Amino acid sequence: MYSFLLLRIVICTFFKLLEFILTGCNDAASVQKLENHLALLKEEYTKLQRSYAELERKFNEVVASSADAELTGELSSFVSRLALTVASLYGRTTYSDVNIRTSAKTVPAHKFVLHARSEKWRDDVLGSTQELDWSDLDEDVVMALLRWIYTDLIDLQHDRLALDLLKAAHRFGLPALLGLCERALVASVGVRSCVRFYCVAEEVAASTLLEYCSGIISTHWDDLTAQDFEHMSGPLLFKMLKNKTKYPLHAAVRLLREDVVFLCLVENDDALVNSLSEQGQLPLQMALSAKNSQIAQTLVKNGRANVNAYDAKGSTLLIDALKKGDVFSAKFLLDQNCILDLISRPSADTVLHIICSYVESQTDRETFEQINELGKNILQRKANVNIQNVRGETPLHVAIASQNTIMLSQLLDVPNIDINMCTFDEKCALELCLTLDDVDYKLAHKLLKMGARPNPIKSATGDSLLQILAIGGQRFEEAAIFLADFANLDHLNFTGLSALHIAASQNMSNLVKKLLTNGAPCNLQTTETGMKSALHMAVEANAVGAIEAFAQVEVNGTEVPDFNCKDINGDTPLSLCLSLNKTHLVSILIKGGADVNARNRDDFTLLHQSILNSDSDTALFLIENGADINAVAVHYQKIIHADIKPGNLLLTECGHIKIADLGVCNEFLGEDAIMSNGSTGGTPAFRAPETLILGQNVYCGRASDVWALGATLYSLIFGNVPFLADSIPLLYERIQQDPVVFPQKLTVSENLKRCILHMLEKNATQRITVPELKINDWVTTSGVYPLPTEEENCCLVQVDEEDINSVVRSIPKLDTLILIKTMLKKHSFGNPFIKGVSGKALQPGGSRLERFVRAGRSNSAPGSYQMSVDRQPSTESLLPSLTEHSTSKISEDT
Repeated sequence: MYSFLLLRIVICTFFKLLEFILTGCNDAASVQKLENHLALLKEEYTKLQRSYAELERKFNEVVASSADAELTGELSSFVSRLALTVASLYGRTTYSDVNIRTSAKTVPAHKFVLHARSEKWRDDVLGSTQELDWSDLDEDVVMALLRWIYTDLIDLQHDRLALDLLKAAHRFGLPALLGLCERALVASVGVRSCVRFYCVAEEVAASTLLEYCSGIISTHWDDLTAQDFEHMSGPLLFKMLKNKTKYPLHAAVRLLREDVVFLCLVENDDALVNSLSEQGQLPLQMALSAKNSQIAQTLVKNGRANVNAYDAKGSTLLIDALKKGDVFSAKFLLDQNCILDLISRPSADTVLHIICSYVESQTDRETFEQINELGKNILQRKANVNIQNVRGETPLHVAIASQNTIMLSQLLDVPNIDINMCTFDEKCALELCLTLDDVDYKLAHKLLKMGARPNPIKSATGDSLLQILAIGGQRFEEAAIFLADFANLDHLNFTGLSALHIAASQNMSNLVKKLLTNGAPCNLQTTETGMKSALHMAVEANAVGAIEAFAQVEVNGTEVPDFNCKDINGDTPLSLCLSLNKTHLVSILIKGGADVNARNRDDFTLLHQSILNSDSDTALFLIENGADINAVAVHYQKIIHADIKPGNLLLTECGHIKIADLGVCNEFLGEDAIMSNGSTGGTPAFRAPETLILGQNVYCGRASDVWALGATLYSLIFGNVPFLADSIPLLYERIQQDPVVFPQKLTVSENLKRCILHMLEKNATQRITVPELKINDWVTTSGVYPLPTEEENCCLVQVDEEDINSVVRSIPKLDTLILIKTMLKKHSFGNPFIKGVSGKALQPGGSRLERFVRAGRSNSAPGSYQMSVDRQPSTESLLPSLTEHSTSKISEDT
């Protein structure tokens, strides 16, 4: 019944274990449950062993008392009484003829009892002996042994007692006791005790225990430690390692058994000492990891272990040790003069890369200091500091990234270090330094002082380091400001952007101020960017801070920010901000100097744009800041007037001059305004020389209008035309050949004379242009009153069908006939509706107004160019005279 119960427990436990293995369950509850089952099984097995021993003892007594069925009860009683008598003699002096000496006392014994138990206590041993010395055995072992000898009873309370009794049983030849101890130890053997039990079993030839322990050792080999084998003899352990492991040398090193290591080296060739275990480790690597210098020395000297060998991960022993922070191993290998420039196969890191990768905040202080001390030692041994790993990083790059200041200082003291070497993604040491979260500006300054290039260029984008920092935005603004004192501020990347362009688009106001202060080109425009200046990009990015920086900064260089430069679409920053509906930028741009009359790509003024955007506030703001609501220019409309003269000038009530009478004008295409000789007429006294050359088919219409404007200005100043003659052919000859002569009686400024001479330049290609006129000293009073440029002050008028239909108006036929007859009769081709002028013939000696009106007629009046050269200030209100301050001598304009 008892055996059946034990069998059930064994079966249940087996199935639980099988279920555990198949399901792969590893939760704590399942593991604990399985351990409980195993503990119960072990307990029941122990109880069974004890019951078996008791049953065996009783069985032997029965057999002894009834060995022969024919024996009488008297005999059986004798054997029983003899056994009882022997048991009663335990520890008593009655009939005692020998003493047992222990470590503490002497115990009485009986030779016949000892002789009955073992052949080793024969007459030749015990015959003349009065005392047996068992003092080498523990007291409890002696007493337990004697008790079993006399009573056949034993209580194996713990493993130590069982082991000692097992040894004593083997020593004194007590096979029955040996079997009892062996079975008890089998029941209690575990992972931590299996090696110790194995050694004893090997010693006493306890085959059952030996086999059982051997199985446990094989199963839990990786769980066993050096402490488990410390009591096993070298030869026995060597024998076990050869039987149980594929790599006995590696196992001996793992168990820290130098004696076994030596036995392995003697028996095997040199290849074994440099072979890798199943775990990819070298024997020397294992010995150093265990910090066992004796075994390591044995492997190097006796086994010729390679100190430069690679492990399974592709690292040298030194690199592996430094990765693990193993200072002991690293020092040992350095003492063995290992090669320092070997690289790790996966990463191409050298030992210096590994040392420089240590981060102070992530490493304990002692290890950090020891590792860096090793780095100093390695540098003193002339290790190569310029080797690059798979990412192109040198130890310097790694040290900067990890902010290992100790190694940085050591590396920068190496004479041949290349501080400009870049990683494979083109990052130099200076860039790594300036892109750290906590920038070390002292280090950056030191690198620059040592010769670090401040302008490394990216091959893919053409960006300089300063531009890279600007692209990084606010995070790197301080670093960019630092570098601005050393970098090339004029550099353009492949997209035509400068550092100022990028800083403006990133709204890095402080960097913009720094760049402008340091003289960065603030008006740079390239075709790659669509002729966008940095201000254009700031407007597009809505970079308020950057725009304010442009408006406020005091530039040290000769170039000042141009708030009126135009991009490829003709947009100024101000017109661009309105087209993008960023009206909040308008006031900032105007404050910086933007022209309120600038035009956009569609030739709309800013006022037009704000009106189209229904932005009344901006429109009012522009008007209040001087926006011109009537800005139109003839040339900008692709029109050559061809008959500019005083008679075609009108003065508005608000004082604006308008050019009228477009009867002989011509439209042109393109920029050159090329006209033909026969395309226009014009008043002879105001025609340009190039329009009069026989055989010349074409001329520049713009230049001819400038000539006529110059002649008009001359007429307004001096009261007559610049060239006079009795006939038109002679007049044309003088226009082409005679120089301009100013009347001596009227004093005018030299600036005015030069302006007129530039306008009346006979060579059309050298004649002043309208844009140049707008910046002329006389026109602007030496720059005091600047005028807007043609592009800034003009917009192209689009003519639609409605405009065309409204040009010609019908006049009643009768009225037209009467008007023509009246003009023919009176030979008057002036305005017939002006009283006092058209009603009488003009005499040469008539009023100045009459003469001036006649001078403004067309070619149909042959005498129209004849005027008196004497000029008197006009008193007629219809033509106010244009005067300058006159003194006794010529005065300049202020």
